[in-house]
Amino acid sequence: MRFFMVFLLVAAMTAGVSAPTAGAWGEHLAAPSAIGPGTAEAPGPVLPELTPELTFKGVGQVTYVSIFDADKPMTLAEQASGSRKPVLTAMVREGSLVVPAGVLQAGHRYSWNVESVYSPGTRSEAVKRSRSLFFSTAGR
Repeated sequence: MRFFMVFLLVAAMTAGVSAPTAGAWGEHLAAPSAIGPGTAEAPGPVLPELTPELTFKGVGQVTYVSIFDADKPMTLAEQASGSRKPVLTAMVREGSLVVPAGVLQAGHRYSWNVESVYSPGTRSEAVKRSRSLFFSTAGR
């Protein structure tokens, strides 16, 4: 099998066509979709419960759902990296996730997204992320 793959690579190179890189390969992969609850613009709808069911469509071999608290101040490390640490990241297999009790707080604003990973742990690993959806929780 390895000989066949090398043969194809050499044949492609001699034909004036370069072999695809992991980045080029990843550009053609489908992205997951965050379905609801939430809207594409903040603050989004106000949810009455603290354990909502998030629905999504994952498309990779491994799918993660991450929830971020927009009201929690960013640490210096988060400010330096430009990304906020999630309050929950869960590996999921189904098209929904019920947020466990104790993760969300009343009266906070949240965003969430879905990441699908193709070929995890390999040189050709590619990650696709959905757009974020925003919601708030009632109370305080």
